[in-house]
Amino acid sequence: MYLNETLDNYEKKLRYVQLIYSNMTAPATRCAFSGSTQLENNCINNRSDIIVKFEKPFVNLGGSYNGSTGYFTVCHNGVYSFALTVHNNVYFENLNVSSCAEIRVNGATVARATEIQNSDLQDSITAVFAKKLKAGDKIAIVIPQDCSLCFVSLYNTFTYFLLYPMY
Repeated sequence: MYLNETLDNYEKKLRYVQLIYSNMTAPATRCAFSGSTQLENNCINNRSDIIVKFEKPFVNLGGSYNGSTGYFTVCHNGVYSFALTVHNNVYFENLNVSSCAEIRVNGATVARATEIQNSDLQDSITAVFAKKLKAGDKIAIVIPQDCSLCFVSLYNTFTYFLLYPMY
């Protein structure tokens, strides 16, 4: 009797784990993007916020990135990993600028990376973090007012992916 009850409990737990695993690996939960800017030797030193558009997507699983608006739409509730790298090469423009960018979710800044140029001509900043998001949330990478970004192909990158779904 005891052996049958124990076996039943383990079978229930196994079915539960299998269900969770199948939900995690279902195509609907595959949500990821990685891409870079493509314009070369072109610097933006702006007076208002500008949404960065990633012209060269490497991966766009789930179709969450809209290249015409620059917005990412979260495709599934869960915890996401983000990595943003911004590279400035002001050698071409000879500007005294601060390199910075923000990751915004639904218009609110959730991460900011800033580096003030000193004597060097190239700056690079990276922000990496994880955040719980809801399906439909809008993500944008923004160059804030009075910051700059020099587009050097493949150095300005943004990557995000679903770490695990939440139900």
